[in-house]
Amino acid sequence: MGQRLRLALFTVVALVQLTVAGGAIVRSELALRTGEAFRFRIQPVDPVDAFRGRYVAIRFAIANPNPVPLTRPSRSGTR
Repeated sequence: MGQRLRLALFTVVALVQLTVAGGAIVRSELALRTGEAFRFRIQPVDPVDAFRGRYVAIRFAIANPNPVPLTRPSRSGTR
């Protein structure tokens, strides 16, 4: 292949890659700017796992068909 053909092919491939990456960025930015904010009622859970250590899990009330009242104290051994 000639030097000019290699340079042209490299330029085309680089522009395609930049266009794909730029399109993904633009889509994400548009979603952030024009998207609608949602508010969810959550129930925090603070478990301790032998393998993962301490971490915080969040339960969304909308995902739980039988929600537990947030004011009820947790029973020993369950959270």
